[in-house]
Amino acid sequence: MTPIEGLLGRLINYYRKEDTAAPPVISSSVAAELSIVFTLIYVIPFYLSQKTRPSPQLTRDAPAVIRARSTAVTFSSILTTALAAGLAINKAHFTLAEVLHLLGWWPISLLDLLKTFLLVAALFLGPLFESAICEGNWRDWIRLRGVGNTLSSSIGWRNYVTGPLTEEIVFRSVIIAVHILAKVNLTKLVFITPLYFGIAHVHHFYEFTLTHPQAPLLAGLIRSLVQFTYTSLFGFFAAFVYVRTGSLFACVLAHSFCNFMGLPRFWGRVEAPTTIGPQDTARKDDVNAPWREGSSHVQVADGRLGMQWTCESTVDAASAHLMFTYQLGNPEKLAFIEFSIAQTHYPPPHGFPSDSSQFRNLILLLSSNYHLLAPDLPGFGLTTCPDDFAFTFENIASTIAAWLAHLNMASYAIYIFDYGAPTGLRLALANPSHTKAIITQNGNAYTQGFGTDFWAPVFALHASHNGDAEREILRATGCLSPLRSGTWRDDYAQNLAGRANQDRQLDLFYDYRTNIALYPAFQQYFRDSQVPLLAVWGANDAIFVKEGALAYKRDLPHAEVHLLEAGHFALETKVDDIARRMKIFLESVRF
Repeated sequence: MTPIEGLLGRLINYYRKEDTAAPPVISSSVAAELSIVFTLIYVIPFYLSQKTRPSPQLTRDAPAVIRARSTAVTFSSILTTALAAGLAINKAHFTLAEVLHLLGWWPISLLDLLKTFLLVAALFLGPLFESAICEGNWRDWIRLRGVGNTLSSSIGWRNYVTGPLTEEIVFRSVIIAVHILAKVNLTKLVFITPLYFGIAHVHHFYEFTLTHPQAPLLAGLIRSLVQFTYTSLFGFFAAFVYVRTGSLFACVLAHSFCNFMGLPRFWGRVEAPTTIGPQDTARKDDVNAPWREGSSHVQVADGRLGMQWTCESTVDAASAHLMFTYQLGNPEKLAFIEFSIAQTHYPPPHGFPSDSSQFRNLILLLSSNYHLLAPDLPGFGLTTCPDDFAFTFENIASTIAAWLAHLNMASYAIYIFDYGAPTGLRLALANPSHTKAIITQNGNAYTQGFGTDFWAPVFALHASHNGDAEREILRATGCLSPLRSGTWRDDYAQNLAGRANQDRQLDLFYDYRTNIALYPAFQQYFRDSQVPLLAVWGANDAIFVKEGALAYKRDLPHAEVHLLEAGHFALETKVDDIARRMKIFLESVRF
C-alpha cells in the first residue's frame, strides 16, 4: 500500500503495520501522566519567582513579568521537547529525522502553512469583511502598518510570538507526540489532548485572585470557565491541523492569527468609522488657526451604514462557518463558539483651564473602540466647586478618585496631559492595579521636563512661600492667559476671567511644588510596575519640553516615545496621528 504522506498518513500507516498487535511503547495512562507533568512544567514556573508571579501591584502584563515569563516558558519548551525526543529515541528507537517529524519541526511545507491560514481565515470571514471593507482597514493590512510597533512591545511579542510558539510546542508538538507513542486513536488525539491546553489556562483563576483580591470568587470562576472553553475549542482545531499537516508551524500561525482576531462579537449592525476634523471656529483668514496645519475641511459622518452591509457581514460569517465545518471533514468535525469582549474603560483627565475642547475630536475617534470617561478636573471646564474647596492637587485627585469609585471603575488606562499628569499619577500611585496603561501627551513626571522660561516665575513663587509679589508677577506676565480667545472663549470666561478665578489658578501654581515632591514616588512606581506607557509629545512645547518625554525611558525602558511636530496643545494639530498611535498601543497591550 502506498504510504500516505504527512503526519496523518504516518499515523494511519503506524496503525496499519502488521505488528500492530504489539504493545505500544508506553501506555495511554503513562501518556496522560506525562502530559500532566508537561503542563505543570509549563505553568508552575510562573509562580516560583517574584519576577513571574503577579500581584495587586504587578500584573501579568507588566513588561518585567512578561520578560521573566518568556524566559521561563522558553526553558519549559526546551525541557519538554528534550524529554519527548528522548522517549521516542530510547523507547521507540526513532531516528533523529523521525523525531523531528514526530514533533512537527520538519519538513516545513509552505503549502500546508497557506492551507492552514486560509482555513482559519475562513472562520473569521465575517469579522474580516467588517474590519477590512466596512471599516476600511485593508490598506493598513497591505502596508503592514502597526506591525513593527506591535511586535516591538513586550505584550505584542508575547501575544503573537512567544505565547503561540511555546504553547504549541508543549500542548501540540510534545503532548500529541507522547500520545502517538501510546497509540491513542485519532479521535482522542484531536479531542482529548487539547484538554490539557484548556486546563493549563485554569491557573488564570489563581492569577485573578492575586491581582483582584476584592473581586468575588464567582466572577473569577466564570472567567476561568470561559477561558477553558474557548482555549479547548481552539485546541481541537489546532490538534486537527497538527495531525493533518504534521507541522508545528502551521499551528503556531493559526494560534497567532486567532490571537490577532480575538473573539468577535456576534450581534449588532456594522458601522463605518466616524471621520471628523477640528471644528472651524476661527475666521478663515486666521493664519494661527490650528486646523490650518496639516488638516482638511471638516467632514462628519455618523458611522451608520445601510443594513445591507450588516446582512453581507452576517452572510459571510455564516458561509464561513459552513465552509469551515465542511473543510474539516468527517470524523474530525469541530464546533466553534464566538464570544463578545466587553469594552474597557479609558478616562483621560485633563487640566489646563481650556483643555476640554481639544478632546472633542479624540473622543470621537476612539469612541467606537473604547468606553471613554472624560472628566473635567474640579474647577475647570464647566464644573463648579463649593466656595470652600481648597484648590490643591491632592484635593483634585481625591475628587476624581471618589468619582471613579462611585462608577465602580477599577480597571482602566489613563490619558494624562498637563495638570492631568499629577492627577492621574496620584491615582496610579494609590491603586497601582487599577491602571493598566498610561498615555501621556505632554504630561510631565520629571524635572527635566520643565521649560525654563515658563516655570521660572512659578519656581520663584515656590521659593517665596506663596509671596504676594510673586503672585502678582504671575498674574501680570500672561501665564494665566489662554493661547487665543476664539476657540475657548466660553471656557476662558468660566475659569480665568476675574480675580477669584485667577487666584484659584495661582493657588494651583503654588501647590505644584507638591507634585514635584512626588516625582521620586512616581518614578519608583514606574520602575516597580513597568506599566505600559505611550508618550505622544509635542516636541515644540515651551511648558513641558521634550526632555520630559525622553526621561520616561529611564524608568520604563519599553515605553514608546513619539515626538510630534506640535506644541503644548498637540491634539489641535495632530489628533489623527495621536489617535492612530493610541489605538496601536492599546491593542498591543491587549487593553
